[in-house]
Amino acid sequence: YPLNGSLIYLWFIFPFKNVFLADLGQAPFLVLVFLSIYNILRKLGTSGRFSFWAAALTTVTPNYFKHLSIAYVDVMVAAWFLIAFNFLLNLSEKLDIKSVILFGLSLGMLVGTKTIALTYSFILIIPFLYFLFKQKPGWPFIYLSVLFFICATSTGGFSYIRNFIQTGNPLYPLI
Repeated sequence: YPLNGSLIYLWFIFPFKNVFLADLGQAPFLVLVFLSIYNILRKLGTSGRFSFWAAALTTVTPNYFKHLSIAYVDVMVAAWFLIAFNFLLNLSEKLDIKSVILFGLSLGMLVGTKTIALTYSFILIIPFLYFLFKQKPGWPFIYLSVLFFICATSTGGFSYIRNFIQTGNPLYPLI
């Protein structure tokens, strides 16, 4: 019962029947972590110089270099969490359809990468619900909620639906 992250690495392994491409599959997520940290810090009001150095220091930690040679989904989870948090900051400024879609897609990828990421997603969903409830009740609230649910389900939440259909437990094999 692999989730999206494991399947992505499996697809990287198929062409050459070894883990070389899967190990290279970490590189885009390492770049996304750097860009997300930089962008988050800029949105929080940090200067460009300090934002750059904070993101750069994150990318030179020994654990990061370890993940360059192992196709684990941990860096992928960190990248999707930071990307979702970045779009959540956009929603804190202005609740618009574009940010809801991007937040839903990135949160869906987060929960679809690793089952433990489901707990991290609640950290992001709570402020999102606050921003939704802060809006006037009615059509926009329902529309944005459904749009978020469709986006999150289409990119990762379907794994839990599939697990429920196949095993009767949406969190299988976690519990």
